[in-house]
Amino acid sequence: MLLFGHVGITLGAVVLLTDVLKRINSNNAIDKTELASASSSDEKVARSVSESRVLRAASLASRKNTKSLILGSLLPDIIDKPVGLGIFKNTFSNGRIFAHTLLFPAILAAFGSLLYRSSGKTWGFSLALGSFVHLLLDRMWREPKTLFWPLFGLRFKKMDISNWLAKILYGLFNDPKVYKPEIIGAMMLLRLKERRHGRG
Repeated sequence: MLLFGHVGITLGAVVLLTDVLKRINSNNAIDKTELASASSSDEKVARSVSESRVLRAASLASRKNTKSLILGSLLPDIIDKPVGLGIFKNTFSNGRIFAHTLLFPAILAAFGSLLYRSSGKTWGFSLALGSFVHLLLDRMWREPKTLFWPLFGLRFKKMDISNWLAKILYGLFNDPKVYKPEIIGAMMLLRLKERRHGRG
């Protein structure tokens, strides 16, 4: 999967998730007003905590976090491709190394948690979420040694990287696993752009 697939599908999925969470929050608010007289104070506190979590999750797709979500959706390739296929190609010979492991979005999520606690900013979570979705879209579960690194050893599988750029370009026009996600991602980006202009 390339640029449009990762960015478009990630943004589309998060916006859809945010819409669902907002609807749930809206329904909870309606239920809260209907049951306000019958609710105990403990139940009210539990509901307000639950609603604040929903709103916090929804803020991941807000405009201020869109850039970090986009960056996160591309970050594993931004890191691993130059390192594994360029700078240290004789060592790794693989474009899916450290940033394509579960450890990578976990570290980003820990950073996001620290950032949120210190400043209230949520863009670190967006970065982690984008990177995690990247792993899903790359179907990294098919490469468990990489996905769960370093549990199965410290070395990454070496691959034939001769003419890798030509292979990517060939796949973009001939392999449905490559061009279909690119088309879907591009369509999602266009739809999101129309939606944003419709609101503006």
